[in-house]
Amino acid sequence: MTAFGCNWTSPTLQGAKQVSGDAFDADVLTVACKGMDAIVQALNPPYPAWSKAMQVLTASVITTASHSGATVMIPRNVYNYGEAMPTVLKESTAHVPTTRKGRLREQMEKAFPASEVQTIILRVGDFIDAEQSGNWFDGHVANKVSKGNIMYPGPIPCMGILA
Repeated sequence: MTAFGCNWTSPTLQGAKQVSGDAFDADVLTVACKGMDAIVQALNPPYPAWSKAMQVLTASVITTASHSGATVMIPRNVYNYGEAMPTVLKESTAHVPTTRKGRLREQMEKAFPASEVQTIILRVGDFIDAEQSGNWFDGHVANKVSKGNIMYPGPIPCMGILA
């Protein structure tokens, strides 16, 4: 396994080769992912930079996967479904994004199948909002932050992108 990040400062991941580089540079990412069977694209640029950064990052990952033949796995949330999202989601549930973030995610997600790169989307719930919304983060992870406590559901992971 190779772990790719922009600038590793954490200890070496056991059993992983750590590679530093710019994921927005398709040439650098392609070299780092040579011979990989799967690429997990889990980088998330800051929200204010999304409109340009997500397009460049998506193109870089698509170029890399096209050269390597790797399957791309992209963890994603539910922004694509919009404000009228039903309680139960199915694969056939229509994407009707109603926010800027939702529209940008939808645009990015459509780019992968259009490129013919084999892609697996790992859809999970909402993460963090600017205001408390009753999501799992508010209710479980940060509900005691005012008392100086947070709860993390599992071992603390090392940040980065795995390929």
